[in-house]
Amino acid sequence: MLKNKNLQYILFTAFWLPFGIIILLYGGLLNADSKPVLLNEDKTIPPFLLETSHRAKSMLKNLSLEQKIGQMLIINAIQNGKQLSIDELTNLVSKNHVGGIIFHHDSVFRQTELLNTCQLIAEVPIFIAVDSFWNFNSQLQKFPNAQALGAITNEATIYELGKFIGKEHRAAGINMVFNPSLNVISTISNQQIKKNSFGELANNVAIKGFSLMAGLQSEKVIAVAGHFPGHGNTKADSKNTLPIMASDYNYLDSIDLYPFKHAINNGLSAVLTGHLSFPLITNHENSVSSLLPELVHNILLDSLNFRGLVIADNLDSKALLTHGNREELAIKALLAGNDMVVSPANVAQTINRIKIAVEKGEILETEINTRVLKILEAKDWLGILKNKAISSEKLSTANSEEEAELLNRRLIENSLTLVKNEHNLLPILRPDTLNSAAIAIGTNEITEFQNFLNTYTKTELFSLRFDDSKTIFNAMNSIVSKYNLLHISIHITNDASANFGISTNAVRFINMLASKTKVTLTIFGNPEALNLFEINKIQVVLLAYTNTPVSNELAAQLVFGGIPARGRLPITLGKHFPAGFGIDTETTRLKFTVPLELDLNSEILSRIDTIINEAIKNKVMPGAQIVFAKDGKIFYRKSFGHFTYDTLQQVSNSDIYDLASLTKILATTPTIMRMYEQGQIDLDAKLSNYITVLDTTDKNEITIRQVLAHHTAMAAFIPFYIKTLKNKKPNPHYYQSDSSELFSIKVAENLYLHKAYSDTLFTRVYNSKSDGKKIFRYSDIGFYILQKIIEETNKKPIDLLVQSNFYGPLGLSSIRYNPLYSFEKERIVPTENDKTFRNQLIQGYVHDFGAAMLGGVAGHAGLFGNATDVAAYMQLLLQHGEYGGLRYFNKETVELFTSCAYCNDKNRRGLGFDRPAKDNNSYRVPSADVSQLSYGHTGFTGTMVWNDPAEKLVFVFLSNRICPDIGNDKIIKLGIRAKVQQVVYDALKNPISKEKRSNNPS
Repeated sequence: MLKNKNLQYILFTAFWLPFGIIILLYGGLLNADSKPVLLNEDKTIPPFLLETSHRAKSMLKNLSLEQKIGQMLIINAIQNGKQLSIDELTNLVSKNHVGGIIFHHDSVFRQTELLNTCQLIAEVPIFIAVDSFWNFNSQLQKFPNAQALGAITNEATIYELGKFIGKEHRAAGINMVFNPSLNVISTISNQQIKKNSFGELANNVAIKGFSLMAGLQSEKVIAVAGHFPGHGNTKADSKNTLPIMASDYNYLDSIDLYPFKHAINNGLSAVLTGHLSFPLITNHENSVSSLLPELVHNILLDSLNFRGLVIADNLDSKALLTHGNREELAIKALLAGNDMVVSPANVAQTINRIKIAVEKGEILETEINTRVLKILEAKDWLGILKNKAISSEKLSTANSEEEAELLNRRLIENSLTLVKNEHNLLPILRPDTLNSAAIAIGTNEITEFQNFLNTYTKTELFSLRFDDSKTIFNAMNSIVSKYNLLHISIHITNDASANFGISTNAVRFINMLASKTKVTLTIFGNPEALNLFEINKIQVVLLAYTNTPVSNELAAQLVFGGIPARGRLPITLGKHFPAGFGIDTETTRLKFTVPLELDLNSEILSRIDTIINEAIKNKVMPGAQIVFAKDGKIFYRKSFGHFTYDTLQQVSNSDIYDLASLTKILATTPTIMRMYEQGQIDLDAKLSNYITVLDTTDKNEITIRQVLAHHTAMAAFIPFYIKTLKNKKPNPHYYQSDSSELFSIKVAENLYLHKAYSDTLFTRVYNSKSDGKKIFRYSDIGFYILQKIIEETNKKPIDLLVQSNFYGPLGLSSIRYNPLYSFEKERIVPTENDKTFRNQLIQGYVHDFGAAMLGGVAGHAGLFGNATDVAAYMQLLLQHGEYGGLRYFNKETVELFTSCAYCNDKNRRGLGFDRPAKDNNSYRVPSADVSQLSYGHTGFTGTMVWNDPAEKLVFVFLSNRICPDIGNDKIIKLGIRAKVQQVVYDALKNPISKEKRSNNPS
């Protein structure tokens, strides 16, 4: 056995151990809700020691002493800043029988051929290790740093990260990962150590470290936890110098060792011993922990009963410059209790020096055998004693880009930490009460954070660089003075610079704005930047830890309630925000995510792209917007094609379409629903009760309910414009090219209708003929009448009513009547090149002729909007009248209006809403697979919305299929909208296996 045990230290450990156990138990109680994975029944035993390895024992017998010593060495593939050549590496492996090779993380995935060569020529298969203490990256994704992961309260996501990394590494031939870092930081830790630690709470570090370890080991990868006995309580980094630790034994036992105890008690495979100095424990400032039996053997092996692999950190570290040559350091490391050493000097000389030590009795050969057997048992558990070859195909199929993207999003989403939220400002409830702007500082571009804020509601966007002058900051101060809510985001790119690169001008600017208006401050990067600002003046503080497009997007979603806040501070910030602090919020609005989160196969969903692109090619429509949401999550949101077939302007997600008859369920029906709840109308009352002139018409017995269900036999529509034409052109008696007091109804560009004509139009509506039968006949006429009832009852135009009652509070800034009053023309998709009435390309004016002759505002048509905002309103209905934290309708009202009103009379319609035919295969829309609970509507311009409560599914399809020709009915004949909808139902029938992702460690 090894010599030099310290009896005094053993007694000291025995005295303090019970207190450590009490602290450990208390820490377990703090996480009573956590359910970490137990890798084996006797969870203290590393998994590779659970079964006796006869293969390892047999192999050991056939090894020479030199070969056994070689197994205890891990060579570094990077030496003197350069990777060794394949010849140098294979020579070391074949001649010196080394136990392993360690690579730097960034280079290893490109070297499958090299790894395979080294593994195949090794007489004893080798550990292929990677040093990833400072990142969690894979070949597919750059994941958040450890500090961000330390903010996560759901350790299942950390386990999933470990499993993902383990699976990918193993497929690449990497079987040993130097991770997790179990360093508990302190206030004196430097920024590099802080960023690469799970934080300053020992229990938090323990839980996160164990979860990562468990994920790695579940994929049969050796997890090497470092840096024992704890590298957090120092300013120095052992890469550069010997860190002097400020820990006494009490601190060491209760803080630094705590995460190691937790991991060891749950089956940790390997520990990396760090090159650290503990003068308060060893009474010597230059002693190195990795070389001390008192710390390695007595504490790690004896007191903590660790039975896995013990590996000494790089012997070429600058921390060891004054502690002897590397051959002697290898001897000291083995004497201290390490099983293996990383980066010895001359490998052959090191093996020879250790052999001499064995011959001299400094190290017993039986001890060498015990350690090498442990190494071989670990390799047998990995399976490499049986099969050394690496399949290059495995790496490409181990994980998908979609899995990497989803995991990254989940990690970031769970890490976002809200530390201040005065008056519960977040998530924002009433965007219409706020005049908002977003200022990104640290960039000269508009960020994803700003873009997504603007997706939820209208927000003016500005950006400033840190190095902008005081004059520029002052000018911006004046520009944004009119706003009553400012979303300020800090985008840090260089943590190492003074104040994280944040200029004094930027700090002064933010503090000044916060003193006079509401400010939300989001920091993308190092959270300690928060200490620069006068936090007492700022209403909301959100920490995002990393500055990536995904973190920007998700932070904006949190602001509006697309996702909840769940993060907790991994470190203490100033006097007011202790480690472990965080404020929770709830989900109130649609979330934007990826299909995999809902187990939907993107390959199946890609058929939508094929259908639409083929349709555009065949001139079914010039372009389209499509949104699908399930379970309150938008998983598909794309725009296709162009405004017109000239392909000059591409369609974007923010562009606005003429919604046509969707107006019926987006404006008129919800207003009737609201009036019904408020007792303003009776659904079974006659229309003539509200418009007395109808007493003398054939509509005197028709009820509001019947109109909503199109159960009236009224005419489908009236071509009002025909009687206003002369020689097939607008009659000057009715129209002028310039507006005036008399000609005030704007029908199109340079075309104004006489203001009296609206009365004429409604007279024609009232006197239009019905055949008197109460049967289903789709009609616009009834919705003209409903508009009149709404406006006369409320003494307010319908466009103002829906804006104040729905679109404003919901934040649906793109849904408008007469969009040219609110948006640039370039953002509005044209509908028809009208050659029968207005003789121009209709862009920004309602296409429907009757709605146009009412000035663009009607009950049956007139609304414009984008698919995202329309989806939000449809989600409100799917959620039984509640959205954004506010209730707009009672559940019973939504159910009443979306249910079949006259099923016994062979009318499938609800009140305002269309519903599927019972024999839906014969109906062009919706898809044949929608449930009988579903409802929606279509629009003449090529639009459609459809909710399916059975699947919690929202579908929005917007297009301008009649551009340029109103006679283009290919979208109907080819059933394009139903085909697109059907793709998602096909995906729902074929979900991606959750077992494959295995995202639940419990």
